[in-house]
Amino acid sequence: MVSSKFHWIVFALFLCIGCSANGDKTSDAVNDNEVVATVNDYRLTLSEFNAEMKFEAKVNPEFQITMGTRDQFLDYLIQKDLFIQEAVKLELDKKEAFVRAIEKYWESTLIRQLLNLKQKEFLEKILVTKEEIEAYYNANKEHFDDEPLEAVEQRIAKSITKKRADEMSETWIASLKKSAHIEINHALLDHSE
Repeated sequence: MVSSKFHWIVFALFLCIGCSANGDKTSDAVNDNEVVATVNDYRLTLSEFNAEMKFEAKVNPEFQITMGTRDQFLDYLIQKDLFIQEAVKLELDKKEAFVRAIEKYWESTLIRQLLNLKQKEFLEKILVTKEEIEAYYNANKEHFDDEPLEAVEQRIAKSITKKRADEMSETWIASLKKSAHIEINHALLDHSE
């Protein structure tokens, strides 16, 4: 049986992607003049539709907002909501495989957000000087195929920056482990095969 602590993840996902099939968006607060489409109990407002289109255009550079693509995109959103409503009706959202998939997606997205945040923090702290670039160039001339320093300066700066960011990341991970209480039952692991 799936732990109930992750059921809120499923609920949050439905709220975030705007596809609640249980009528959450059918409140009287939505003005009928703002509703672009109704799919059973689900009402899609113009602002939600525009936000979805803008997001699609942002993540998909080939997507151009035109009258034709607007109509196709609306049809896509209607079909998507029909699929979601049918899946919820069949209670697929309560199946262990679905909940585990959401769990894994939630975990990987959260970790990716954390690592991106830390990487940004590390990069803001790194400053590579001209002297360091020259010293690296002089110590590794054989790797540059007689290219002049000016031609490889940016590449060297990126390499030094990446190395320092990686070192900072390793130090940060080590500090997380050091400050945490971690116990491993090796005896149990040895008998698990």
